[in-house]
Amino acid sequence: TADGQPIGLDADPSFVLPDPGSADLQSLPTDPRKLQTMNAYPLRRGSPGIAAGIPIPDNGGRDLFGNRVLKAKRPSLGAYDARR
Repeated sequence: TADGQPIGLDADPSFVLPDPGSADLQSLPTDPRKLQTMNAYPLRRGSPGIAAGIPIPDNGGRDLFGNRVLKAKRPSLGAYDARR
């Protein structure tokens, strides 16, 4: 809850998933410093998670993929801010 109100989503996040057996799946980084090079797992256009987050002060300024996360606007849920 936030301010006494329930928050959250119970919906398919609509991730971009790699095809099983594809080169994208085989090349997922294992080095955490290279996670932003992934081609998989951002949110698809129309995802209910886009702009559904709560702004967090001192959020680090970047999402997992290296995209800028603005402090004054509602971010997307998860590790990818789809509102670039």
